[in-house]
Amino acid sequence: MISLDRAWLEKVGLADLSDADAMDLLSTVRTELEMRVGMAIAHEVTDAQLAEFEAVVDADDESASLAWLAENVSGYPKVVDAETEKIEAETREKAPTILAALTQPATG
Repeated sequence: MISLDRAWLEKVGLADLSDADAMDLLSTVRTELEMRVGMAIAHEVTDAQLAEFEAVVDADDESASLAWLAENVSGYPKVVDAETEKIEAETREKAPTILAALTQPATG
């Protein structure tokens, strides 16, 4: 599984972000990854399974969520890997623009 941290930011060309900007971006990437993986697996499960998984997620138990996914979604790690690769490529491509936007002096 991916570890979204400073090493990941370095890998995509964003090692120079401030701590605050790094935390904000990593949070955004994590949310986007969860959404993309969720959309991908939603197509592989029944409505009943989806409701069951939502109940597990609502219980806010990450280990239970991961166990449910491993048991009910074949290829879950591959889905995560594929979506992670897409996000990495997109972020790497946008890194210069992200850095420029965050380092421009405020005008006013």
